[in-house]
Amino acid sequence: MTPRDTKYQPGVCTALLAAVLMLLAVAVMLSGCSPTKYVPVETVRTEYRDREVEKIVADTVHDTRFVWVKGDTLVDIRETEHIRRVEIHDTCYIERTDTIRIPYPVEKHLTKWEQAKQDFGGFALGGVAIVICAVVVWLVRKFRK
Repeated sequence: MTPRDTKYQPGVCTALLAAVLMLLAVAVMLSGCSPTKYVPVETVRTEYRDREVEKIVADTVHDTRFVWVKGDTLVDIRETEHIRRVEIHDTCYIERTDTIRIPYPVEKHLTKWEQAKQDFGGFALGGVAIVICAVVVWLVRKFRK
């Protein structure tokens, strides 16, 4: 068979190119949705706090004496004031350990507009799939004749 005997068949090449483009388009459409992504969460978290009680006692004594002479009278006033101040500084020790055993997905609820777009996109993909199947069936029937 020589190169002159082979005939260029434009319909077969066009159909093959159309099929490849359709498969590529379907692959792109199906790869558009992303799976649920899990957020890494600490499995064990430990929290420490200390408890210390510090008591400070301050005793203060004020002695006051007033002496004065009023004519032939001597006035002597003595005052003793005892002040006791107690301050307590208190901190507590707490050790708390939280364990989360199962990671959970973080999903955002869709707004009505986003949900409508997603539903319309599903219908559009279904329509495109039906059109592609119809075109493939039509091409197969056309080239078999």
